[in-house]
Amino acid sequence: QDHLQHCSFQAVPCPNESCREAMLRKDVKEHLSAYCRFREEKCLYCKRDIVVTNLQDHEENSCPAYPVSCPNRCVQTIPRARVNEHLTVCPEAEQDCPFKHYGCTVKGKRGNLLEHERAALQDHMLLVLEKNYQLEQR
Repeated sequence: QDHLQHCSFQAVPCPNESCREAMLRKDVKEHLSAYCRFREEKCLYCKRDIVVTNLQDHEENSCPAYPVSCPNRCVQTIPRARVNEHLTVCPEAEQDCPFKHYGCTVKGKRGNLLEHERAALQDHMLLVLEKNYQLEQR
């Protein structure tokens, strides 16, 4: 009886509660480190311990450090958790002209708006003057 408690060739269940596999006692360590589908491994990106069967889903859908492409298709790859931060500076993001408040209807990529501002300087001044005139008439 005492021998069976320590016998290397005794069939035992995997210590992971979710795992239903049985193996020889001598193989438990190897099973836990390499084969158990319910073992935990570190996520390569966020370094959290994740159950192996959930690792792909974690990376593709919820890992905050997983690299994703910019939604605006700029050349940058950013960690998922920093996408919103990136969008505030992304050169491919669509943005209203800073003179929208005065009536300019141009919308363009952040990287191209500077060029628009220079080219439309006279138009923008006229919009500002018109707005100023309207305010003076009140």
